[in-house]
Amino acid sequence: MKNFSRKEGIDMKKDGKSITAEIREESRANTDHFTSKLYNDIYDGKIEQSIALEQIKMRRTAQEILEKHLEKHTIGYAESQEVYYTYVPDPSKASGRKQLRKKKKEDLIEAIVNYYQHTYESGTKKYTFRNTYLEWLEYKEGRGGADTYIKRFQCTWNKFYENAQISDVDMQTMKPVELEKWFISMIKEHELDKKGKGNLIAVGKQIIEYANRMQYINVNPYTGVDIPNKLLRQNTEKPRESRIFFEDEQEKVEDAAWEMYCNGNRTDTLYLAIPFAFVTGARQGEIAALRFDDINKSGDSIHICREETKRYERDGFGGRTCGCKVVEHTKSEAGDRWVWLPEEARRILKTIKDGLIEAGEKPDGYIFKSKGTRATTIQIAHVMKKCCIAAGMDTIKGMHCARRSFISTAINSGVDRKIVCQNVGHASYDVTEKHYRYSRETPEEARQSYENAFKRKHTDTTQKG
Repeated sequence: MKNFSRKEGIDMKKDGKSITAEIREESRANTDHFTSKLYNDIYDGKIEQSIALEQIKMRRTAQEILEKHLEKHTIGYAESQEVYYTYVPDPSKASGRKQLRKKKKEDLIEAIVNYYQHTYESGTKKYTFRNTYLEWLEYKEGRGGADTYIKRFQCTWNKFYENAQISDVDMQTMKPVELEKWFISMIKEHELDKKGKGNLIAVGKQIIEYANRMQYINVNPYTGVDIPNKLLRQNTEKPRESRIFFEDEQEKVEDAAWEMYCNGNRTDTLYLAIPFAFVTGARQGEIAALRFDDINKSGDSIHICREETKRYERDGFGGRTCGCKVVEHTKSEAGDRWVWLPEEARRILKTIKDGLIEAGEKPDGYIFKSKGTRATTIQIAHVMKKCCIAAGMDTIKGMHCARRSFISTAINSGVDRKIVCQNVGHASYDVTEKHYRYSRETPEEARQSYENAFKRKHTDTTQKG
């Protein structure tokens, strides 16, 4: 999020009157009008007196909070973003303050009142999702959270939490049923599936757990939250044809990759990342980060210990993706592994080395390159797309389809499941079996196998003995 400076319009003049003064006067007038209307409704018998007086009390309290805020703080308008904004005190920040901003004046007034009511009520700091979120996010970054995960948290916050009333509720007094109802309302409103539900809950649950560990709160309102799976949108499983390469497709795609490599510059080794993926099952981010010194001395194994990931720069509640980077770790602990190199993989690596030497380059650094620099996952994915088109395929399939094809081939060929799981970097075989194993027969081959399985030998009863 961009924090606006004084130069960009704090208490900027509008029609000869400061925005702060304008908002103060409008709020006073609205409060007077609101109070007068309720008194008239009491007189006309349209509302019970006790209810009306309670509403008047709440409105006057909100006005008092706004008046006190405006005694020490101003409100500005940023034309570049078309938002009204102000600053409120926040001891958890190095600057001692945080910014509130909204598109509409009335929304900003509501945010100011809610902030003071839920955060500084009775002089005691209240810990909410909103005032704990950035602190928790910095904690996650400090623990080495991948940029992709941080971006996911940011997107989830901005989509569900940013404008939600639950974000300003004191976690100490938050009730499990209250939290559960909000989760369910978001699931229904956005028609979330299992993955979407997981992302939604993860932010709130982990903020609560962080606040509990920091002893900001001594309860866990997430305990007892129960969300029925029947509320989730059920996704139709994608057809097998779109998840893997059939054997004839793989052969054509590999041939296309070899042809592109042989007809091009031998230093552009990224083309051979395609056949390499089919015989190792490595993730495309891992392939893009492989180096020659990852290969063992005998040349029959390679150490997968790093990966390419997206670079995400966070700025408060916002951020942006800006390119990619190589990190010295894999997706998970199970991802750091030694992978056996079958004969075809060894042939690919030897071809790359010989081609570099022939071109006058030393085979060191990254294995898969394009125009002298490391080939990125985007470039490798583009090559895969070109190969699919050259192979005459109706459906463009990606690098992850090659990974599923490798896993399916290995398991269906009788390779021990535990070995396959270790080689592809899965912590659990359940993941391998559920999401990666498929039959690689074409529909025609599968139909014939089905026919053969139930074929019976019939005795010719027309012959007489």
